[in-house]
Amino acid sequence: MDTFFEQILVRRRKPAELVFTIITVAVGVIAILLMLFCMFIQAFPFSGLLTLVIFGLIVGIYFYLNSMYMEYEYSLTNGDFDIDRIIGKRKRQRLLTTNCSDFEEFGVYTEEKARAFKQRQWGAKVIAANLKDEGLYYAVVRHAKLGTVLLVIEPDDRIKSALRKFIPRQVQGNVLSGDRSN
Repeated sequence: MDTFFEQILVRRRKPAELVFTIITVAVGVIAILLMLFCMFIQAFPFSGLLTLVIFGLIVGIYFYLNSMYMEYEYSLTNGDFDIDRIIGKRKRQRLLTTNCSDFEEFGVYTEEKARAFKQRQWGAKVIAANLKDEGLYYAVVRHAKLGTVLLVIEPDDRIKSALRKFIPRQVQGNVLSGDRSN
């Protein structure tokens, strides 16, 4: 019988992204109002071109704001663990595909671990979580193409219990059994 679990995690925007979004919208609205004013007083002789520019600005701002919406999808199928990034609910990027048997380390992601990981060399880092949240886990994965990969995730209870079945016991220790001392 196949085992399949999936989780969608919405990435929260950082404060700097929110400020940049507000500035972008404000500048866009001001530019559109200025162009409409110029069309109204007929200061610009090519009103058709100005209409296209206004329409282009509106579409551009819409696609920019939509691209800021990001989700992470964790999929666990019979020991194969896939992580995708979904941008604007329309574009999917595969971040990592690995087998749980390739996990070399697994544990709770703490500030202490984060400092220790900054000292190590990585083939790649896959951060598929909201780093300011509680309940973060890390995995050090041996990957054929990328080398040693640091993976940071925020799994729910279903994904954690499914991972328990596939991660080697010597790697998971007591982390997934409820004892968070590891």
